[in-house]
Amino acid sequence: MRRGVCAFRLGRHEEAYQAFAVAYSLKPEAFEVRFHMGALEYLRGAYEHAVKLLSAAAAQQPEQPVTRRYLCLALHRKRQIQRGPPLHRGLFIETAPVEKVLLVS
Repeated sequence: MRRGVCAFRLGRHEEAYQAFAVAYSLKPEAFEVRFHMGALEYLRGAYEHAVKLLSAAAAQQPEQPVTRRYLCLALHRKRQIQRGPPLHRGLFIETAPVEKVLLVS
């Protein structure tokens, strides 16, 4: 998993995706794997799959604001954010480029 995080931080998203795909095949229920795969799916434009992974990660660790941020962004891109759900209350959707957000490791 460290290889995937390092590759992501270096902007090597395809390499990161491959590393996390292996981790996902071994431990699909792990928060870190769901979060990172969801973030990468968001960056790849696979918003539906990103929402699925990030929703599961947010349910596991609801206190993680970065997870909720990516989930809100994916929902926004899919145009599925409904008015006032607790999941995105108080979050700013477009405050910084997503690529600059540090991933949970």
